[in-house]
Amino acid sequence: MVEEPKSPPPLRWAGTLLNWNHSATTSIFGVGQEMIGSDAEAYTWAFTFVPGYMIYRDPVNQLRVSSSLTLRWDLTNSDFSTRERDVDLNDIPLRLAYTRTLYSGGGAGEGAAAAGAAAARDPTLAGGGEYKTWGIASGGFDLPTSRWSRYQGRYLATSLGVGVRQMVKLLGSNADGLNNIIFTLSETWQHQFNRASTATNPDLQRPRQDAGGSTGISDQLTGGALVQNQLITGFSFFMPIYGNLQLNGLAQLWSQFPASFESASCEAQTLTGCVQGSRMEDRTSYRALTVFDVSLAYQVLPELLVDVGYNNTSFQLGEDGQRRNVFFSPVGSTFYADITLTLDQLYKRLSSPPEQPKVGRVVQR
Repeated sequence: MVEEPKSPPPLRWAGTLLNWNHSATTSIFGVGQEMIGSDAEAYTWAFTFVPGYMIYRDPVNQLRVSSSLTLRWDLTNSDFSTRERDVDLNDIPLRLAYTRTLYSGGGAGEGAAAAGAAAARDPTLAGGGEYKTWGIASGGFDLPTSRWSRYQGRYLATSLGVGVRQMVKLLGSNADGLNNIIFTLSETWQHQFNRASTATNPDLQRPRQDAGGSTGISDQLTGGALVQNQLITGFSFFMPIYGNLQLNGLAQLWSQFPASFESASCEAQTLTGCVQGSRMEDRTSYRALTVFDVSLAYQVLPELLVDVGYNNTSFQLGEDGQRRNVFFSPVGSTFYADITLTLDQLYKRLSSPPEQPKVGRVVQR
């Protein structure tokens, strides 16, 4: 009697990726070029390693820890960096996410597996029926490894999030396309621990004059308040279009709450005396940043994904005081392309034994 080969256990490192991102402002392609200067045109590369480890998994509960290490390279002489062809390391996040299946039904087909490229990035999507509901809770922190965070005086950023995800059957898992659509609604709270209420750099010691007319040494970079708390409201979806081609969409609203300043009896000292002016705490205590992203993802191989997309990230109000469009802004709009290698699938392919040729049974007559 020949024993059937046992299926290998699910990979603990599912969702571990290596990504190469190309991003270029739309003005490079002539879109919105008349609205900005040439210094705002940027073309960047980003290399990202995303390790993910499944701490616990059963048919209902999944506990996963993940991080990302991103090295960004500016290939142009844009005003987004201080040096030409500048290289920088992004902040390093560490996240712990708990996913619970609240409902799964509507057929025995592997509905969520039809998510293709999305399931390759997020292993919690795999498996289940044609209709499925997930509850998500996450927490973690960001290490200030980027120059931008260090120069601002950021020590740490913490986050807590909750979300709900719903998969709805369209044509079903057995169809060639439009199998299902998956929506995710999430809310994340972030708190930043900073050295001061404004951006400061101890290496910068410049003489400045305060409101009372006194001169002193200051390490303050700007007068604007740093963000202390922010709420990130997100909505995303992805849908298989045909075969391994998938449509992705994302919309986010970042509600930012800067630090508040105490009011002073004298706001500014002039030659004619002290100016009372408006109170400091009456200044803007809320900022809104919006993110819009749409992309097409194609799973070339189980180990290789390719994405092309468009992203617009901008504040609600620009530096010129004009309200920005959610879908397009002069500086925040970019076209991008991603090449992603799923390392867990690559390991699975390399470690799997070669398939043995099937031998038919010989019947003697």
